[in-house]
Amino acid sequence: MAVSIISQPTSPNVTGTKLVYTVSGSDISHPQYSYVLDVYLSGSTDLLSRQFQIPNASGVAEFQPSGIFNSYLSYDNFWKINQEDSGTGSIGNPINAVKTFNVKAGEAYSTSISSSVTVYPGSSDNYIQVFPGTLDPKGTDTVLNAGYNFNSGSFGDIPFLSSSRSNLLTNYPTQQYAGGWVEDTQFFTKADYATVTQYNNAETSPTVANITVQGFLNTGDSRTQIKVGVLTPGAFNSEFFNQAFFTWGIGPKNLSNVFDTGTSTYEWREYIDNGTINEIDINAPGRDDTRYFIRDNVFNNRVYQQDLDPIQQINVDEDSLRVPLNTEYVQFAFINQFGFYDYYDTYQPLRRLTNASKNTVSKPKVDYNVPVSTYSIESKGDDVYHEELSDTYTITTDWLGKTISDWLTELLDSPEVYIRQGDNYVPIVITNSTYKHNDSEARNKLFQYTIEFEPSNGRDLYSEEYECKDVTFQTFKHHFEVGTIPSSTATAIIEDLEVNRLSLPLFSKDWRIGSDVLNLTLSPTGSIDAQQSFFYTPADIGFDPEYRVNFGSTFDLTSSLSINVYGDDNLIFTTSSIIPPSNNRRLNPTFPYKVSPFTGSFTGNYGTITFSGSLSANIPSPTPTPTPTPTPSTPVCTEQELYAGTNILSQICGSPSRDTVRHDGTDISNATKIWSTCGVPNPTSKFYSKQNSGTISYWSWNGTTLSGPFSFSC
Repeated sequence: MAVSIISQPTSPNVTGTKLVYTVSGSDISHPQYSYVLDVYLSGSTDLLSRQFQIPNASGVAEFQPSGIFNSYLSYDNFWKINQEDSGTGSIGNPINAVKTFNVKAGEAYSTSISSSVTVYPGSSDNYIQVFPGTLDPKGTDTVLNAGYNFNSGSFGDIPFLSSSRSNLLTNYPTQQYAGGWVEDTQFFTKADYATVTQYNNAETSPTVANITVQGFLNTGDSRTQIKVGVLTPGAFNSEFFNQAFFTWGIGPKNLSNVFDTGTSTYEWREYIDNGTINEIDINAPGRDDTRYFIRDNVFNNRVYQQDLDPIQQINVDEDSLRVPLNTEYVQFAFINQFGFYDYYDTYQPLRRLTNASKNTVSKPKVDYNVPVSTYSIESKGDDVYHEELSDTYTITTDWLGKTISDWLTELLDSPEVYIRQGDNYVPIVITNSTYKHNDSEARNKLFQYTIEFEPSNGRDLYSEEYECKDVTFQTFKHHFEVGTIPSSTATAIIEDLEVNRLSLPLFSKDWRIGSDVLNLTLSPTGSIDAQQSFFYTPADIGFDPEYRVNFGSTFDLTSSLSINVYGDDNLIFTTSSIIPPSNNRRLNPTFPYKVSPFTGSFTGNYGTITFSGSLSANIPSPTPTPTPTPTPSTPVCTEQELYAGTNILSQICGSPSRDTVRHDGTDISNATKIWSTCGVPNPTSKFYSKQNSGTISYWSWNGTTLSGPFSFSC
């Protein structure tokens, strides 16, 4: 009699859902009849579990073995995994969290209602690959789940379609397709490990099983790409048991252990240790997936985000991301919704609360065994015979946006959480029994979680600390002079361009320069665009500046451009370039002639690099506009009735009449000059006042200066 599985879950799938198998048989009329579902590990004949189920009203049975599958899974602690770019290094292939099971359907029945039951195991193989993720069948994320099933078809196979998602098994907020970076980007430190697990649904030909890692120097106003590396697992063979799942080490400490076979060095380590790289972008094929910053390499407490080509300098104003300022932090490593590790650094102090549980015994306070019992201050009535200490830790997150706060609920819900202690990860238990969701960013602009936890083993936990490196800056100056040969009417132009950039003298790559543009106007006509584009190699730095010369009008003479390059006050070298006459004729101002006077390189850690250029060209001069003769201004002249005299007591106090006084203010209180006639200072020294009795205020004029007010009692 035939028994078959007429409905089963898709593969791969998660164990945190309902994995329903529907079993049907051709004859269920036997006494004591029941369906049987056997579970084996793929490739093994050892029976792991056998379930019995009697037929329902429809004559079939529903089995749900997801709990059985989950009991044979555990988590792969690949925190410190690292790769070699040759593909021959250790690859995180999750053999504990991802397993393939073989499900067989059979039947059991007896010949009578009183006889023993015989089991007839199934023989048909039904394979399913599972991992310890969870799904909400009522959820609205149809890209993630399809009813009870994990929607594996939307992961990684067609990464360019808007209906698909990243094939990284994390819900950490990523860059939206055709959108910008989320506001709350993760910050790690150089001591932190971090991993991502990738799912590739093309198991027989995993063409997208690789991760591109890009390292940038983010100065706060620009991004310069420093290094690009592709992490690949090498040949797809029996070495990789679950060829659809790979865990990659992408944290700063993981990348520091990547050996670059091209240069035979740990180049990522050199860049990260000396601060050359402070931003890491992680890209699965066809997508900008996620990124983080290395906090102790971020200077000026500022980083910059942009949506343009990441190799280009930013020339638009965008908001700077929120940079954590506290140097004390804790890194959490936790199992996410998919059953793999995510990581989060909280840059706040760690608080510790100790609970001391004591058992005591009360002893007699009177000694009955002595002739005379007396009181002693040292006598103990109550005594502790057992004490148990336990510790609870709390830490508050930084201010969170809704995207990050929604994702962090996975930390609070996680079945397995660790925190980094030095180079080790220590298990903890999250003890938050309730927590509030960020339901609306409009109502929760300032949102934080307070995370409560206890150590799983031992008592003492501590927070980590990082230290931002000291940085120095260089100034780059362009100094151009427009010569007067052959036209004496051309005026000299001297302008400086100063651009601050990070210097990293601890490593040979000392300079990190983007593309800076200086527009100089040639008087009386024409212009120069100075475009400096720097490059660098492990041995030195180089530069390939290009100066675009636009003469504006018709010339037929040869021009020249000379450049002197100085490191601080030291002349490094001199070069020049000749501009042929044919390139000077009727040039379109929007398409200037390009002059590349030199390509060179030099070494040295200079404070200031100066490019001193001299351009000689025949630039016509228009007829100068005569300078108009300035019209002399009319002085202020105000007439005011005041008491005046050369003696205050005899000529001002009690004076019956006032004099008409001319001055340059609106009132004597704001005047500076006393006029004899308007605009002509009065040569006679006098005192002036508005009052003639009581306590008066007066001003003194000495023929050149008016001072006061002073007080006098008449």
